Amino acid sequence: MVFVAAALVIIGVVVALMGERAFRFVLPIIGFVAGILIGYSGVQAVFGIGIISFPLAIITAFLIGAIMAVLSYLYFDLAIILLVAIITGYGAMYLGIALGLSNNPFWMGLLAFSGAIVGLVVATILPMAQSLVVVVSSFYGVAMVLAGVFLVGGSVTSEQLHQGLIPAVSERINGHILWLMVWMGASLAACYFQIAAINKRMMGGSGFSYEEAVRSVKVKS
Repeated sequence: MVFVAAALVIIGVVVALMGERAFRFVLPIIGFVAGILIGYSGVQAVFGIGIISFPLAIITAFLIGAIMAVLSYLYFDLAIILLVAIITGYGAMYLGIALGLSNNPFWMGLLAFSGAIVGLVVATILPMAQSLVVVVSSFYGVAMVLAGVFLVGGSVTSEQLHQGLIPAVSERINGHILWLMVWMGASLAACYFQIAAINKRMMGGSGFSYEEAVRSVKVKS
């Protein structure tokens, strides 16, 4: 229990303060896995799975996965846009399953493609790459630290964490304004730290000028 709590706190601090930088290394892995899934599902939706289409699906999956991994590493903003497109594509596909279209490969493929196009357009119109990663990683990293603290204190159990870290922390601080202020305040501080680090790395500034930091994120996004 103590080991798990310590791991949550340490990893949470790293995610909260270095989430944007760490995500640049994690994103190619996500891109590779997502590319494999989308490539295999796409071939399966169009051709089904047979003696000829199965090897084609495997080759296509690994090819798309490799391409997306390379693009994710070289073009961070583009990778975020593609990731949003993949998420919305799968969301549309699951909507088709909920509507009872799982036995119709053509409509399932059309829904997935349409959802991906919508996500691609939205992510392109609304610049979100770097800012999104900074905000989400800061918020989630602080939540991990709080989960570790609550786990040691016994107010959160490992079973609750298995059901979701954010729901477990939210349930624990429900009605406790102080803990909510700690979560929000620490998240904002982590955001500022990441923005300042980005500014120092990308703009060559001192790193902790708020105006320069915010301006750098806007330029990057």
